[in-house]
Formats: sequence, structure tokens, C-alpha cells
Amino acid sequence: MGKWEAIRARYEIVKQDGSQINTGPELKSKGVIIVWEFFKDGRLVATADGQSREVRWELKVTRLSGKDIEVGELKIIGKEEKELAQSLGQSGDLTYAIQTSGNTMSLKVDVTSQGPYKKNTLVYTYAKL
Repeated sequence: MGKWEAIRARYEIVKQDGSQINTGPELKSKGVIIVWEFFKDGRLVATADGQSREVRWELKVTRLSGKDIEVGELKIIGKEEKELAQSLGQSGDLTYAIQTSGNTMSLKVDVTSQGPYKKNTLVYTYAKL
């Protein structure tokens, strides 16, 4: 819970020939400000470019033994998110694989259906504010 700011978006790509590349923009350093604020009551306020919208969230996590790391699934629930999830080949709500460690959160989603690659995963990195 709390406020998180996106600092990076990265694509982890496997090309048709099997070669791998990682590419994508630094967000914060390029002036792109995206903030997600999670509330205990299941609300999420997402703000980008000064525009905010409210959706719902659900989290299922597991703490890795002996470590300050949690992994699991983060569902973002909203009409636009459901449409995005369907375009990515997901059924139901938009679901990210989530990992948190200290003040860092990583969100991964398979976006292979959106391009010409054998495998394409979009990874967002957030820092806790």
C-alpha cells in the first residue's frame, strides 16, 4: 500500500531467432510522472500527466522465507483494464506478476500478443514514495 512512482519501463524481448534484448525508457528521468496510490479499502488512484483515475486492486502475495521479498499477482480492476487484459490474451482483470523488495516494486505482464516477437514481457519498476 502507499504511493509508488514509476521510474522505468523495460521490454524483455526474445526475437524469433532466439536472441534476447532488453529495451525501454527511463520514465522519471525523462519527465514522465506516473504515480499509483494504493488504499487499504481496495482503491487505486493512478495519476499520469496530471490526470487521475480510480480503479480497484487485489493482491495475492507470498513472502520468500528469510528475505524481505514478496512475490505474487496484482489485479487491476476496471473497464479499460479488462479490455487491455483481453487484448493481451488474459481472461478477466488485468493481472501483473508482482515482486516487491524494500522500496522497489516490479510489475511484469506478457505483451507478446502485441508484436512480432517470440516472447515479449513488459516490466515496470516503481519506487515507494
